[in-house]
Amino acid sequence: MKKITEKQKKILEYIEFYIRVKGYPPSMREIKEYFNLKSVSTIYSHLKSLEKKGFIEISGKFRGIKVLNQKDFGIIKVDGEYIEQKINLYDAPIYIKSISGIKLISTSEYKNIIVKDDMNNYPKNTLLIFNEKNVIIGIINLKEVMIDENSYWF
Repeated sequence: MKKITEKQKKILEYIEFYIRVKGYPPSMREIKEYFNLKSVSTIYSHLKSLEKKGFIEISGKFRGIKVLNQKDFGIIKVDGEYIEQKINLYDAPIYIKSISGIKLISTSEYKNIIVKDDMNNYPKNTLLIFNEKNVIIGIINLKEVMIDENSYWF
């Protein structure tokens, strides 16, 4: 396979992550909005380059992007953060790429909160899993499971 540009790499990673979270590929408009680009034709150009280089196939249908040789990784959904002595829930969750085999998605009964300031016995970058009564029921050291520092939101 041929080399891709940094922008194409980020678009490819976003598509892979989107598929892992949602179960289907993003539309070109969603990709455009995510990267704050001006037109869908710019995205189309990047996608055609990725297709020519053997990274994806484009079917021409809505959401018709197929990633070839997709990497295996897990996802962690983060609902908010602990900072300045309080929990702040995000308007929209973020997703973190993790090692394969992990799929930690919160529900109405459980929330995943990332520690941004040291909290009692929990250092920064610890993920705390709270139940609906705000009792901590799980703890994950993100540095041990995170693949990269990038996060995605949808």
